[in-house]
Amino acid sequence: TLDGVPRPSIEVINFVFMPDEEAFPAYGADEINVMLGLSNDALATVYADTVFSADLMQYPLAIPQFYGLNLRDNMPTASTVFRQALAHTVNRDALLDIIQSAGYLPANRYLPESIIGLPDGLEANVLPYDLGLAQEQLSVAVSQLDYASVDDLPAIDLIYLNTDYYKTLATAIADTWTTELGLTVTLLPQDYEGSLFNREYAAVWQGDWSIDFPAVEDVYQPFSADGELREALGWDGTAFDDLLANLVMASDEERAGIISGLEEILIEDAIIIPMSWAASNELTKPYVLRTPSINGINAFETWRVVN
Repeated sequence: TLDGVPRPSIEVINFVFMPDEEAFPAYGADEINVMLGLSNDALATVYADTVFSADLMQYPLAIPQFYGLNLRDNMPTASTVFRQALAHTVNRDALLDIIQSAGYLPANRYLPESIIGLPDGLEANVLPYDLGLAQEQLSVAVSQLDYASVDDLPAIDLIYLNTDYYKTLATAIADTWTTELGLTVTLLPQDYEGSLFNREYAAVWQGDWSIDFPAVEDVYQPFSADGELREALGWDGTAFDDLLANLVMASDEERAGIISGLEEILIEDAIIIPMSWAASNELTKPYVLRTPSINGINAFETWRVVN
């Protein structure tokens, strides 16, 4: 054997495919010990049951989900303080049920926890819900954009992928921007192709990114000079590119500072508003000790059963 390589302690793992109506009674009776890949309907059953809820294991996948903000000069979102006002009006506590019921986890930054090479102690840095500050920033933005009042601002077009989850989330956020900031928001549901190719025409667009290889460099690549999201944002991003170029060859200590700087640019300048991470949702009996599923991959050799 190789030193440091885990040696399996479980001889056999049986995989059984069951519909939810059979799996839950079997899990409750200890006939099965782990349930992988819970559907949204199954999650609703889990959240409604205190025993199942206690066994729920949730891990973020390398799929960050966010709203991108259009920085083109013909958009009110060209103003940094206007974008910050939008971000400070997003109340994540009020949106928690919407996010969790869809099987996602609320994001406290852009970079998911499941990324390889994530430095220790990386802080959350989403702009917090602060309605008073948002209203002050909106007032400054109206003046900067040379409008007489909020009522004179053009409508904010918000593009989202036309699914039940994204519609519910976009509607809740648009209602907040309308109620709390007095903005007019036009919701524009799109099919998959439209959600990709019409982004540059909307002030706000819903986006996500599925990472091919869950390494830090790959997570930020879409926002780089040659990345697929740069054009949709209408963003120069020179400072971001300079930091990203130093990331590959940086030491561990340097990487932590660079990653914090990349997050700060994206979030504190309100280039994007992080919303959620796609998640792996699983039930595991307390006597099964196991590592989490990382992007759908399980290290079964590390699993243990304890008395």
